[in-house]
Order: sequence, then structure tokens, then C-alpha cells
Amino acid sequence: MISKISFNLPKVNFATTKAMINNNLERSPKSDQVSFSGANLLELDADLKSLLDNSVFTFQKYNGKEFCGTIKEYLENSIIRYENTDRLGTLIHCTHTKEVADDIIKNGLDWTKTSRMKCGPGTYFSQSSFGGSEQGAGSVPIVAFYNGKKDKYPIFEPCFYEAIIYNKELAETLGKLCGSDKTKVINKYCHDLLQDEMGIDVFYASSGRSAGAFAVINNDCMFLKRYGW
Repeated sequence: MISKISFNLPKVNFATTKAMINNNLERSPKSDQVSFSGANLLELDADLKSLLDNSVFTFQKYNGKEFCGTIKEYLENSIIRYENTDRLGTLIHCTHTKEVADDIIKNGLDWTKTSRMKCGPGTYFSQSSFGGSEQGAGSVPIVAFYNGKKDKYPIFEPCFYEAIIYNKELAETLGKLCGSDKTKVINKYCHDLLQDEMGIDVFYASSGRSAGAFAVINNDCMFLKRYGW
């Protein structure tokens, strides 16, 4: 778990952060890219995290309006309402082989293995009554029940996460710093904001074009078992 790091920096417009980027970020000796540890981004570079914590972006919301603020402020603004976690019921995650399903049940969830994170950084589930899910049809279902400590979970606006992933200001600068890993950095940063700083185990969101999904970000909050196989 990454605790919030404070460098006592003021919030800054992203257009004015070039000097900060050039002077403060620790770079790899073999390249101009920011270095970070772990294949699964177990911890982000502290200066990069501080930069993201304190930078202001303009986000294009689903309703056509713009929101100007930090990523955390945008996430908080994108929550429509909260629901009681006891209404989550039975959740289903589908994968493609029994071997993968067995590995998940044995070793737990790994949100970094989600291939398309259109609804946010997490492992995607659907309610069994929906008959389908955002992550696509799979052949081997896993059933899950929430057993976390949170009493409520948030419902986010449609397409809230796309406004982060496709933010031009953010993508351009992280592209220079992190290269092809910029999306992984965004996912890791937002995942930690949601779980560690906003205290969220699971949330609901949609891509705006199809049925939504429950995104589990706290891998320890679900009880998993085989379902029908």
C-alpha cells in the first residue's frame, strides 16, 4: 500500500510544469524516461506521483461539460451516488480457461491483468442477473461475494475513466516521461487514489455504450469460488 506523499507543492496548471519535470524527476541512466519499480508498477516514482497529485487538468465530462482540477478532484466530482455494499449480491467474473480460473481462486485477483480498462482500473465483474458483463463473454465463470469492510460503494458517471485515459495534456507529458508505459502509470496512479486515498473497494461504472461493470480494486475484498464447473 502506498501512503499519500506530501511535498508541500502548490497546485499548478499542467502547461507550467515543464521546468518541474526537467528538474525534479529522477531519470534512468540509459534513457530520458522516468524509472519506476516492478513489472506491475508496485510503486510509482515519488516525484512523478507528486507531480500528478498537484497538477491541474481540464477533463471533458460525459455530459459535455468541462471540469478543471486535479485527478483526485475529478474522480470525486464524477461520483453520482453511493449504494450499500449489501446490495452487491452475487458477482460473476468470466475468464477463458479453467487453469486461469483456478489460478485466480488460489492466488487471488490481479487487477493489472485486465486487458481493457474502459471503466477504470480494476478486475471487472457483473451481477449474475445481468447475463453479461463489460469484460466480454468468457467460457469459465467465477462467482464472487463482497466481504470487505466498506458499507457503501460509489457509482461513477458513464465514461468517467476515458476522460482521464484520453486526456491530451496528461497523455502528452506522460508519453515524454514514461514512453509506452504511460497508460500503465495512469492506471496505477488512479488505482492507488481510489483504494488508498478515497477508501474504495469496488465501484460501478459504464463505458456509456454498453452495460456497465463492477470494478474491484481491492483484491482482498472478494470471496471467490468456482461456479458451475
